[in-house]
Amino acid sequence: PGEELAAAAARAKAALTAADREVSGPDVPGGDPLAALRRLDEAGTALDQALSDAHEERVAGERAAAQLDRTLIAARSGIAAASDFIATRRGAVGSDARTRLAEAHRHLDTAVGLARSAPVDALREAQQADAMAQEALRLARDDVQRWSPPSGGGGTSGIDLGSLVLGGILLGGRSGGFGGGFGGGFGGG
Repeated sequence: PGEELAAAAARAKAALTAADREVSGPDVPGGDPLAALRRLDEAGTALDQALSDAHEERVAGERAAAQLDRTLIAARSGIAAASDFIATRRGAVGSDARTRLAEAHRHLDTAVGLARSAPVDALREAQQADAMAQEALRLARDDVQRWSPPSGGGGTSGIDLGSLVLGGILLGGRSGGFGGGFGGGFGGG
């Protein structure tokens, strides 16, 4: 818009000079005031449009800058949550979740780089980073759920690892694996 505004201003100035020459110049006896008026109207309309576009872009930039900080915080939090989840469940998480997380990092870096010079573009990148982080977390959770045995009781055919460990301790204790286990206090070994 700055370049468009400067170009519109230059056209308006040229139209004003041409209109002045047409109306009062020595080359044109009597001149053509209607043609001069048309040129001035066209130049004024172009200048008004360029001013309006510049104003709209400035307002959009201010609005985006105000929203950008909140969106960057949300994106960073989403990326941190997805990173932590993936890091603690490394073996169960597939490449799709990791790829989305890498894309989220890339969009966040781009948003930070554009924050001062192009807040509207930076906001769009930050929103994309947040969306990618949420997608990475969702994919990672899906991967972990596929690897995890079903939990809960009542009719599931899955193996409960905690019950197996506890049962092994109790059985080991009854056969003397833990120095007699609970036998001494509960009536025998």
